[in-house]
Amino acid sequence: MLPGIRVRARVPRLIDTVVIYDILDGNRATDFRHRRDTTHQMIAKARQGHQRSRCWYAVTLCLVILAGLLLRSGFVPLSDFAIKYGGVALWALAAFVGFGFLFTRVNTFRLGLISIVFAWAVEFFQLYHAPWVDAIRATRPGHWVLGSTFHAPDLLAYPFGIAVGAAVEVLLPKRRSIRREG
Repeated sequence: MLPGIRVRARVPRLIDTVVIYDILDGNRATDFRHRRDTTHQMIAKARQGHQRSRCWYAVTLCLVILAGLLLRSGFVPLSDFAIKYGGVALWALAAFVGFGFLFTRVNTFRLGLISIVFAWAVEFFQLYHAPWVDAIRATRPGHWVLGSTFHAPDLLAYPFGIAVGAAVEVLLPKRRSIRREG
């Protein structure tokens, strides 16, 4: 301990407050606030619904699509593995962001479930080859959305993209709330 300074800590449930007092005159010198969320609190926060901004989700969706197109263009010197599965994860992230744009009040946990079910359904739908579906898949947008052939390892890559979207969605509002407090 520093001479002349006494530290008193109060520990409420979510916010740890450390207040430093000067012993000589008893005045409050500094008030630091730190917010720590446990894993259980972050999961509970993910299950709570909140209003999403459609404008931010539209911009984010465009950025994710551009990142996916850039990744698959060949301009980025990466391994074939990183290009293939990075693109698959970005496709799943685009699905997550797109559903976030459509369903502004659905909680993050359900949004992740909707996104993974959609991604897996599209992947399994690639096993179906009717002439009308193959005609849609022959177009560039149809190929981007529906894919062309079933590839089982893609089923493992989808949750990574969705997990990134869910993690950003859960952690980003926390940062905004800290800025408002300070």
